[in-house]
Amino acid sequence: MSRRRGQDGSIETSGKWIVVRFWIDVPGQEERRHAYERICPKSGSGLLSKSKQRRLAKEIIAASGCDTEEHFKKVVLQRKVVTFRKQSELWLDWLQTRNSRPIPETSVPTIRSAIDKWLNPNLGDLRLSEVGNGALKALVKNMVGKLSPKTQRTYLGYAKQIRESLIDGEGEPIYPVTWNNDFIDLPPVVRREQRRG
Repeated sequence: MSRRRGQDGSIETSGKWIVVRFWIDVPGQEERRHAYERICPKSGSGLLSKSKQRRLAKEIIAASGCDTEEHFKKVVLQRKVVTFRKQSELWLDWLQTRNSRPIPETSVPTIRSAIDKWLNPNLGDLRLSEVGNGALKALVKNMVGKLSPKTQRTYLGYAKQIRESLIDGEGEPIYPVTWNNDFIDLPPVVRREQRRG
């Protein structure tokens, strides 16, 4: 993403116009392409000074959105289809190998079971970006009456962590989301109904 920030563009003459050329990512294409926009006529009425041309070129590039993180995510990252299933494997591996508090081996079968029996059958084939509040609401609907409210909350927590575990080079989630637990509609955990160990 850092390579796509802050383009100055190239100011050139094209026919009767002074134009700015810049790179832009295009949906469905691997390679970026050159785009250009007119800045002003190359002579006569409307000709701008060099400094005004540079300033307008930057405004044109900014208005195109080609350097924004949103455009990058929409166009470039969508080329690499990351499914929930694929990311769940990477997430579980990371939990075991991270430097800070890796999970114990004894926890792996429990988490693996949750992924294999509930999360992947319901969410596995979705693109990671599609695993939002609506998908989790549907998952809860499938779990109600089959799993305890506490277990449902735990499994939903795994699903949220899996979505958020795909991060960029700065550690920021590539697909940030605002979770709406009221919309997801998890049943409440009633403490007196939980088993005591």
